[in-house]
Amino acid sequence: MTELMTFADAAYKLLKKSGELRHYRWITEEALHRRFIKTRGKTPADTMYAVLYTEIENEISGKRPSRFMKTGQGMFGLAECEVKQRKHACGMARHITQ
Repeated sequence: MTELMTFADAAYKLLKKSGELRHYRWITEEALHRRFIKTRGKTPADTMYAVLYTEIENEISGKRPSRFMKTGQGMFGLAECEVKQRKHACGMARHITQ
């Protein structure tokens, strides 16, 4: 049985494994399908978006570093991949938009 994770930890694990930018709805569907997360809420994708966005905003406000980056409408990736972008790390450097 898979141990439940926070939404942020599930997103990190899925993004790390995929090595690509992903839409928050895909991240949510995969996390639910793999039973990484469990929710009684009616809008888990909205919760996932809020969690990822909040982590990024906390970094911007200087509270703590974010594991994530937002690259477009609803698209997220790992911040560690952006840092290593010039080396084409995580297989997504070519997809990152500025």
